Amino acid sequence: KNQEKHGKRDVWRLEIDSHRVHVKEFPEMGGMERSISLLCHLINGEGIPHSAIGRLQLNGKKNVVVPVIVSETKGTADLHQSMKEDPTILNNLDHKRYSQLFLIHLLALVEDGKPDNFTIEKNEKGEWMLFSIDNDHSIVPPFLKTALGKKKLNMKSFLFCLDQMKIGVHPDVIEEYLALNIE
Repeated sequence: KNQEKHGKRDVWRLEIDSHRVHVKEFPEMGGMERSISLLCHLINGEGIPHSAIGRLQLNGKKNVVVPVIVSETKGTADLHQSMKEDPTILNNLDHKRYSQLFLIHLLALVEDGKPDNFTIEKNEKGEWMLFSIDNDHSIVPPFLKTALGKKKLNMKSFLFCLDQMKIGVHPDVIEEYLALNIE
């Protein structure tokens, strides 16, 4: 069975030869997902899957159009499930990839960066590479006012809770940002 259900929407995993994609039906904010994918690829090209917005037209007794977002499948395992099986995974994350995703999540004001919205894969050094998936809840107001008029932090990312926060941003990632032409 290729259907996966972690959130509110049905997601289908498709594999053709060596190409793997996930297709999400009725995406909540597909345009935002696409925007965050483009932003990431403009800055460093890694860590967030390429995605495209589309539609499936189902012809039958009734013609039905289903909006979809198609995302490149990245990573070999779900981070949330992998952490349950081996909590030490977090002790061996690739520092450069963590830095890349940390800055993207900070810039994009991610609001739904929970562990089940990440996948992982080991690199050639035996470190775990993170991939941020399902990034449609982004560019949200960083603070909300509560009923009592106090400010409440609204942007949320699992990355901000890791011990890697105590380490400086990887030097290669600093160079990537310094090399950006923002004109």
